[in-house]
Amino acid sequence: MTNGESLVNKFGAKSVCVEDGEECTLKVTWKDSTENIVSIYELVKNNDLFWRLRNPRYFKYAGVDPLGGLCWPEGEDISPGKIRNYII
Repeated sequence: MTNGESLVNKFGAKSVCVEDGEECTLKVTWKDSTENIVSIYELVKNNDLFWRLRNPRYFKYAGVDPLGGLCWPEGEDISPGKIRNYII
């Protein structure tokens, strides 16, 4: 790793798309070009901080923040390290 290069920048998400027909499921493409399917259903179901994500229309606004984490317009976010806990 070179000076100034962080693990977050090296291993964070590059892009994300919502998987049709699967509740709270995303396809994440990492900065190293690998892809994984991630299900955050249990996180959303059991955590009131993510109540907006229970709405499929809002969930589709998933994006990637500058650090490589998942984010939504109203401030919900999941760090790059945490995303990997939800790979299915």
